[in-house]
Amino acid sequence: LKVADTLMSELSVDAVSHRSLTMLSEQLHLDRCYIGLYRPEDDRADLTHQVGNDRVPPLPPTIRLSDFPNALRVATDRTLVIDDVATTAGLSDTDRRNISALGLHALVAPSLRAGENKLLWTIVAVSATPRKWPWEEIALIEEVTERTWAAMERAKAEAERQEVQRTLVTLVEQCPFGIYIV
Repeated sequence: LKVADTLMSELSVDAVSHRSLTMLSEQLHLDRCYIGLYRPEDDRADLTHQVGNDRVPPLPPTIRLSDFPNALRVATDRTLVIDDVATTAGLSDTDRRNISALGLHALVAPSLRAGENKLLWTIVAVSATPRKWPWEEIALIEEVTERTWAAMERAKAEAERQEVQRTLVTLVEQCPFGIYIV
């Protein structure tokens, strides 16, 4: 609720994202936290926003989804939870190698979906060292993911509404003839 209340006061997508990731990182003592926008048709995820410390270097703006085949399959069905990239069951050697190359050793990645198997968006909570994620932390990350998405959609809609309003005001101001309301 604290996240939802705080995000209501943020007016832009960037401000919502930064505030949400910062609050989550501080609450759970994360090394990095980022938002990923899935683009499966292009075999990529765009990492649009991230916060973190030097224990996990900043991630590239885009990652190739095919570099994480088993992890992606899990994320399609449920929240991906990795306590230790070296020992978590269900990861392929490719997953382990590529996740480790990013400096990630433990993570939780709840994904929002459109329909049965269409991934849309995720917040990924990251630890630079192996970490046992208690169910309470996983539930919190899932809830923050949903609330952040809703706040970002609200901010996008408000920005679009303001743009339409500016366009209409400009149109009325530049109109060479009078406009009357009947």
